Amino acid sequence: MPPKSSSGRGGRGQRGRGGKAAQQPRATAGANSTEMDEIEVLANKLWLGDKGVNWSDESVADIMRTHIVGKQYARSSLQTLERLQYFELYLWTNYLSTDDALVSDAHVMSILLMANEKYQQGVITSMWVAMEGEAFGRLFDRVVCMTRSILSTGTDIGFVDALSARSVVVQFLIACFGSLETENVRTACMALTSLALWEHIDDTRVLVEAEFERMPQLRKFAKHLKKKPSANGDLLPALLRDFIAMLFAGDSRSECLAYCTKFIELLVDLESQLATRRYVNLLLVDYQILDLCQVSEWYGNDLLVAKRFRDMVAMLRGRVYFQVNDVSGLPMTEAEAKDRHYRRVAELQIMAFRVFPKELEALALSSVASLGDSAVLTEHLEALDDSGLRRLAGLVGIRTRSLLPLTALGIAQEEGVYGREFVLDAFVERYRVRPMVADQVREISPYPSESLLFSEIITETDQFSKQQSSDTISYPVLPVPKLNLQFLTLHDYLARCFELYRLECAYDIRENIEDAVRRLQPNDMGGFDGWARMAMPMHSFNVVDVQKPRVGERAPSKVRADICIDLANYAESVIMEWDSEVRPRDVLILFGGQNPRFVRGCEVECRLDINGKPVDEFGSGRPSGTLRNLRVLFDTHQYQVDLASDKDVYGSLNVVMRRRPQENNFKAVLETVRDLMTSSVDLLPEWLTSTFLGYGDPKALVRGSERVYFGDTFV
Repeated sequence: MPPKSSSGRGGRGQRGRGGKAAQQPRATAGANSTEMDEIEVLANKLWLGDKGVNWSDESVADIMRTHIVGKQYARSSLQTLERLQYFELYLWTNYLSTDDALVSDAHVMSILLMANEKYQQGVITSMWVAMEGEAFGRLFDRVVCMTRSILSTGTDIGFVDALSARSVVVQFLIACFGSLETENVRTACMALTSLALWEHIDDTRVLVEAEFERMPQLRKFAKHLKKKPSANGDLLPALLRDFIAMLFAGDSRSECLAYCTKFIELLVDLESQLATRRYVNLLLVDYQILDLCQVSEWYGNDLLVAKRFRDMVAMLRGRVYFQVNDVSGLPMTEAEAKDRHYRRVAELQIMAFRVFPKELEALALSSVASLGDSAVLTEHLEALDDSGLRRLAGLVGIRTRSLLPLTALGIAQEEGVYGREFVLDAFVERYRVRPMVADQVREISPYPSESLLFSEIITETDQFSKQQSSDTISYPVLPVPKLNLQFLTLHDYLARCFELYRLECAYDIRENIEDAVRRLQPNDMGGFDGWARMAMPMHSFNVVDVQKPRVGERAPSKVRADICIDLANYAESVIMEWDSEVRPRDVLILFGGQNPRFVRGCEVECRLDINGKPVDEFGSGRPSGTLRNLRVLFDTHQYQVDLASDKDVYGSLNVVMRRRPQENNFKAVLETVRDLMTSSVDLLPEWLTSTFLGYGDPKALVRGSERVYFGDTFV
């Protein structure tokens, strides 16, 4: 037990957000002094010396061969070159003054590597400024030509092996598509995601014709585009086919999986911006990227890198089926999203009854809701033989012919044709009932749980910006949303902010829990040998009230519990802090002290007296005695999930932890954002929406009316 003194190592026991450095310092000479000294000698000789720039292709090749490829693309070498302005003073200045035909592949690859390093460090903007005018277009066209060569021949380029070169190019494309606000970058990149992509969709053209029926002006645009085809419109389909080949090539190298994960990140970025999503989304649906990823051998692998791959595929699935009109860019309401699903299922039923009236009569007469069940839909489709199933799939726009030959795609039943099981899975993926975004948001608990606090996303945050993956050129990938300058809808913006802020709070709470456990020093007998100012064992804990769900809901309407703590052995200053800083509406964190397998949050509803009755906070004085009784409220959806599991979650909680008021407002912030996401009111005026989402011109902002509805916001 602690001495009755306010001093000592027990202390506050908490570190705020400033307790850990948020950014890692740039490389210094102490990291790898010999390597850095060699690079600095070259820099002084070639571009930093008093004699000016001493240009030669051999020097670029030597730096690439010796200090980049020879060092396994070490971040320390790339950071040193970036610090010494290798790109600005040597690579780019000489690229501008050299004819395209004379620029070596090693020169171009060096530029891409430096661009990727600048993007990773968050200083890519200065590079785009240097690439003003048509210079970036020249570089981008050269990169496209190099990429075609890599995909077709599979040979090394610029001293970089083919797989590493793919990773360099994909990382460069991620940097480019993340900077579409820059005009020259946008002009070059948009050619990769134009309407020309639809020329590579299945020969049946069912999906394309359906889009043309919805938006007739696109048909005119497509006819005009055939007269002036895009020079780079075939790059993304080629990259997708190469990605599929990598998935099923049987290559067990971690470098291959890291590349596939990085490529999924590129697809997520393309799907996250309306300008690039507009025509890309239909191509991904037709190529069945999500289905192919799910049946690949890596999807079920237990390796950590494979888990990142699964998480990125889950992010891509959320982007592909996001509730937004891909062409018009308008957000879809719940009613519009349900109507789209109903029309899609109705089209399947009509086609089934028209072509297979006997075999699929039950499917044609079934309800839309029942066909959303994968088991029910699969049972109906089992009535067809293989040829009939492929025929129906072709009529509704599901690709049945594989993009690659049998040798590269192990799931094909016969050459050029997908197997029956895969086609059935494609039907299920296309017609499954997807939960509405509002329903998903309502079920997200504002309190962090152990699955979030100790997930790889949180535990690997410290290592994310320090280094690349140890065995690949690819920069590490975290399956978290990005806050770019463009968003699909206001809901998309709020959802990204919600997730990022939730992860940030979870990171802080995890540190608080680890610090509390270290100070409490739990022993094998279930007790504690230490003490902490901010956390203490619970004297008793009981769930006392679980109210019935409201109409139309599954979770209880309210869950109450009583917590009792004993302050007998604590100093007066600690007792005063618990009395003054634990008030109604404050958030407490509960966990198991010896092994925090379960972590739950709760909100203080009121204090209780010795008789178990609520205490008036304003009318009563300071509590007497050392026992403090608190009535708390748990998140109802989280409680419902806990009851459905077989784990004794609430029986293992024996420690209560408080946090400082200035850092403990996360629940109110998350609930506010969640309420905004489920609100049916237009939160932004029409004249501000496009600019807020990153598509409009801020200089052209004109209010259509002097009356603006601010909702519950006060000005």
